[in-house]
Amino acid sequence: MAVALQIQKLTDDFLAEVPDHAGFCKRIVLPDGREAGQTLSLKGHPAQEAILRALDSGKYRKFAWAKPVQDGGTLVMFLPLLRRAVVERQKVVLAYPSVDAAKDIWSTKLWPILASYGGQSPETGGGSKGGAARLVKLPGGGMFMLRAAGGRGESGQASITGDVLGVDEVDDWPDLHRLELISRRITESPDPLAVFCCTVKRDGVKGSENYSLILQLVEEGTNGHLEYPCPACEEFQRMEWERIDLAEKAYRCKCGHLWSEHERRHAFSKWREVQQFDQSDFWSLRWSALDSPRKSIPQLCREYERAAIYAEAGNHGPMRSFHRDRLTTGYQGDIQVDEHDKHTPHTPRTLHARSLITASTFAPEVVRDNKDENGLFYRYWVVPPEPVQSIVAAIDVQRNRLYVAIIGIDSERRTYDLGWSTEFARPSVGGVEPPPFSPGDLAKCLEASANWIEESIEAAGALDKWKGGVVDVSDPGESGNAEAEIIDWLVSRKGWSAIQGEANLTKPSASNHYKPRTELVNWNEKWRPRARLGSFHVVTDNAQRIVQKSYLIDQALPGAGLLPGGIPKGNQYLRHLCAVGEITGKTGNTKWGKLPNAGRYDWLDCRAYATAILLMHHQLKLTPPPKPTARRIFGKIGV
Repeated sequence: MAVALQIQKLTDDFLAEVPDHAGFCKRIVLPDGREAGQTLSLKGHPAQEAILRALDSGKYRKFAWAKPVQDGGTLVMFLPLLRRAVVERQKVVLAYPSVDAAKDIWSTKLWPILASYGGQSPETGGGSKGGAARLVKLPGGGMFMLRAAGGRGESGQASITGDVLGVDEVDDWPDLHRLELISRRITESPDPLAVFCCTVKRDGVKGSENYSLILQLVEEGTNGHLEYPCPACEEFQRMEWERIDLAEKAYRCKCGHLWSEHERRHAFSKWREVQQFDQSDFWSLRWSALDSPRKSIPQLCREYERAAIYAEAGNHGPMRSFHRDRLTTGYQGDIQVDEHDKHTPHTPRTLHARSLITASTFAPEVVRDNKDENGLFYRYWVVPPEPVQSIVAAIDVQRNRLYVAIIGIDSERRTYDLGWSTEFARPSVGGVEPPPFSPGDLAKCLEASANWIEESIEAAGALDKWKGGVVDVSDPGESGNAEAEIIDWLVSRKGWSAIQGEANLTKPSASNHYKPRTELVNWNEKWRPRARLGSFHVVTDNAQRIVQKSYLIDQALPGAGLLPGGIPKGNQYLRHLCAVGEITGKTGNTKWGKLPNAGRYDWLDCRAYATAILLMHHQLKLTPPPKPTARRIFGKIGV
């Protein structure tokens, strides 16, 4: 009895000294982690300070926050729950979606803290050991209960009536309806409080079934975020990953100033909260690792770069973890879909949006967009940016026109769409397309296109980067049976070679003297019309996949595809790039091909051919030199 009275006196003294959440932090001794044995301190962490301010305001009855992983967000969630149970002697319910998650958090964090307040857990019966329940009675009369979705499941949790509800691992719950059922059990309390907390674990887009539950809750509340003043221009701004300079491994302000890590951490002391909605009782916040002093920008950049290497190879797991755990958002890098056709990873709209991102470095003011008044050609050209080291052009011949694409590559295998055009030999009459090429027309059209390409490159001072061009001879019948005319022109035009696209990779044969490791291009010496010409063979399906995949890679990383800024919305070149993709049949089989109702894809073919040749050129720097015969032929395009 004397021990009980002593504990009660200590508890009463304790309660009298702790009026708010800030004061209560000083009485929480952390039981594990690198700060074990120290009292809980939220100072220096902007997001945690914002939560503490909102709690102490007394204005809100519901809280939700989406947080990066291992950033203290869960421990901060326990703060109002513990205070309500210990200080205000209320009944608290903490809900978890699984028994395993509940066991870990209980044994490592909650029970040691509750035991330090004199909490008593029953030795036998419900809430004692194992299972999906825990129960602790506190000396002042408060009660702390933990429930997990095991044993009695959600119905067991919903049957509890209390004053405070805490829900962790929100994205692991089946849906928000289950959480709403549990939340109803605290509405009868005269002083209810609900707290929801989680890292992002779902990747669906907003409105879909797989959209993150914690992000839905955050968006229903005040939907707040944090902003900081720039050390140079003093403008407050939200730190976003798009403004991270990967090369410098630093955050770049709109004014151009690169924040040092010291400046970034100093800015944390001047944070401000910006709320999107003015909610009377529901406060919410989303923050990322950029808002946390626990991670530096160089650390995050290195983590991102490693993840990008895996993503480029087709393994999106590390990049998905980076977006969820660090940026507090879902990841759609490998599941971007057309809103009208689920088979393609791109739409003209998404590619146009991508081009807007590059406007600062791949500048729109140097674009030349020319149209002939007679309708003989449409030409689009951008002066190559400084990083471009090699340039190749590809031409696809159709029955009455040429499609041209000019592509550049830099040392990091980033490819650049530098230009494209359509070329006709004769103008349309009365809106009707011109007739097929007549004898001599095709050679004139090829000559005009080649001249325009080489003159544009020379005018840009990049003639030393010009490696030549290729003309597709895969379907001579489509060009009005003009195969002989194409061959004659190729033989007469220095620096241009024949190229053939094939759907699948063929086995190497004696005629394939050199096979690059890219497995994209083979040289077929036997393809010798009138014994004057060989031909590059390109695996079209593989090359098209590489092109489309390149537009999903962050533009600062190796292998990315860069579209020039300032491309007009609805541009036909962008439409061609989206016309081919994975097609799923009725039986579930998949194949690569033209998508239904997608229109033409000739520019995509040109882009794929030029990309394959440039990648081959890049690989030749890393592999032994080819055999003499092949080297002589490769010399035609300057490799």
